[in-house]
Amino acid sequence: MSKKWDHINSFIKTSTPARRVRHFSQLTEKKSKLKAQVIKPVEEFEYKIESFRSYLKYTFTRPQIVADDMTSGRYFLFAMLNLVLYIMIIFFTGAAEGGFNWQEGLRFAVSGLIFTTVLIVFTFFIQLISINSSITIYKVFVDVLSYYTLVSFLSFIQLVFEVFNLQFNHSFEIISFLVVMSIPTRLFISYHHDHKFEVDIFKMNLLLIVLMVMYLMFTRNIEWLNFFRAI
Repeated sequence: MSKKWDHINSFIKTSTPARRVRHFSQLTEKKSKLKAQVIKPVEEFEYKIESFRSYLKYTFTRPQIVADDMTSGRYFLFAMLNLVLYIMIIFFTGAAEGGFNWQEGLRFAVSGLIFTTVLIVFTFFIQLISINSSITIYKVFVDVLSYYTLVSFLSFIQLVFEVFNLQFNHSFEIISFLVVMSIPTRLFISYHHDHKFEVDIFKMNLLLIVLMVMYLMFTRNIEWLNFFRAI
């Protein structure tokens, strides 16, 4: 009796459907692991600003990383030191005109400081009215001064040209003016990045140009305020 079931038993022993299914599932698991390793995103580089030197380095090469940092207000002290450095450079730049005239340098430094303050307040109210966000005046102060590292570099070149009586000094004054004038728009774009509404950047730039021209017109006869009198 047992022999008549042998062909059925042999059929069960030789069939390998379960083994094939098991082998197929293992192959799929290996492929999924390999795919996960391939599409794993690369970790972003973390910019660590731990000293005033590193602050100058990053603000000179990529000042937008400071503006994109929502907690950039913690660099307020570094931004203040950057402002002091800028005032010192423009003091010596103004004093170097026609020899060393400290009164002219002081007038140049005070006018630069007042204009920077007006620019910070103006930039703060632009983002406050347009975006209505929780960005503080401390963050705007730090973000504006982060772009002043480049302006300080251009002013230092002006100082070297002034000392050695070289030409093209006026060209650097125009470049510095254009860099400073673009700061409110640059920061507005950075602050606007996380907000979903349309903004006409052309009209905003036109508004900035009008306001800058008005500032130059009103301060052209006031030496302590006319910072861009050479433009």
